[in-house]
Amino acid sequence: VAFAYGAVKALSYLMPPNTIAVETEIAIKMPVLLFTLASAAVTTLLFGVAPALHSTRKDLAPGLSGAGKGEVGGLRHANLRSLLVVAEVALSLVLLVGAGALMRSLMSLMDLDLGFNPHNLVRVRPRLPNATQAERRQFIETAALRLGSLPGVTSAAATTGFPPYGGNGTELDVEGKVHSDQWRGDVEACDERYFAMIGFRFLAGHSFSQSDVANGRKYAVVNQMLAARYFGQENPIGRHVRVGLLASGPNKLENPVFEIIGVVMDIRNSGLEEPSVPEVFIPFTVPTTASPSMFIRTSPDARNLTATIRRELRTIDKNVVVSDPALVEDSIARFSYSRPRFSVFLMSAFAGIGLLLVGAGVYGVMAYAVSAQTREIGIRMALGAGQAQVFRGVLGAAIRLIGIGLVCGALGSLLTNRLVAKQVWTVSSFDPVVLLAGIAAIVILGFAACYFPALRATRIQPLAALRHE
Repeated sequence: VAFAYGAVKALSYLMPPNTIAVETEIAIKMPVLLFTLASAAVTTLLFGVAPALHSTRKDLAPGLSGAGKGEVGGLRHANLRSLLVVAEVALSLVLLVGAGALMRSLMSLMDLDLGFNPHNLVRVRPRLPNATQAERRQFIETAALRLGSLPGVTSAAATTGFPPYGGNGTELDVEGKVHSDQWRGDVEACDERYFAMIGFRFLAGHSFSQSDVANGRKYAVVNQMLAARYFGQENPIGRHVRVGLLASGPNKLENPVFEIIGVVMDIRNSGLEEPSVPEVFIPFTVPTTASPSMFIRTSPDARNLTATIRRELRTIDKNVVVSDPALVEDSIARFSYSRPRFSVFLMSAFAGIGLLLVGAGVYGVMAYAVSAQTREIGIRMALGAGQAQVFRGVLGAAIRLIGIGLVCGALGSLLTNRLVAKQVWTVSSFDPVVLLAGIAAIVILGFAACYFPALRATRIQPLAALRHE
């Protein structure tokens, strides 16, 4: 119970954000505690019934004659114990392979090419209550220039999006294209500095000019995914795209159609686990319902400039409400890495417990087998069996149990990984590296667990064993 109390506290601390409702209380409740205690008591009683019934048998002949049958009296009468060890090995391998697969998935996620560099990139969300749209635009323009001129800041830009999570979902239409299904993508309103700061590479056309943004011209830059999906081999430059989201709301446009002037290479815009979606970039000065955020690229550690950024924004307008500047790297770690990392932690914890059970099970069975075969081992050694031969005999018995368990566990892991592969990003239903690593861990632990019983068997003195019997 004490261990569970500490584990629950640790899990509530390590649990990723937005996993459960914030008002949920994570604690050991009395019904759960009573159920667990009852389960432990019932389990103990059930596993105590078999040896209790065995000890009350009236027929003494098999017990007495079994004393001279060596292995028959030892391992072959321990089928239940052997079965438990096989089950422990199999389940432990399933957990190890599952933890390894999740760890490989997390490593692949962390090594994923986002299409841009999130290092030393800061996001801050300034809000101007009761300000007009013109006042908000003027504030953003002034803030971008002021922040961009700060020492240690290489560039500053405004956008309604948040790479690598994209912008706002919208219905899209391309003039001259007839389609029966609904075309959808993202729309992101930004200024002319945004593309260079993030690191977009232009494949065709060009970015907005300062004049385009200042005058709110209906120009658009699209990503490679949109150009490939909706234009195919055609040149999208000069064509027109309609952004359905801007046709509704309080600031709706009567004709939300934009001329495409550029095509940029894709970056991640649907999170890390999903492929990029078609995206349209328009000047942030076009009337939209979303208020842009500021992104600042720094040369030194961005954390050292967060206080300066907040102070500069309040200098421009004392009424501005500024959220705490957030590093894009930290946001990615929080929203994209935290859940897989937590899954790896949980699965690894269960796998670790499984390994402990394997070690305890193998040691217990082999120690009991050696004690039950003390007379047989003594006779063999009296007849000339060497210590190495006795050691190999005990070790061979353990290897058989572990081998059967590993075969069952390998088959089980193939089945469970098929289910995990459907739920978790980049998890393969069969990963030979992970499987071999799990098998190696159990084999090493199994050898370590049966080493001391095997060593004890080699130290049995024949005369002492026979005298004891």
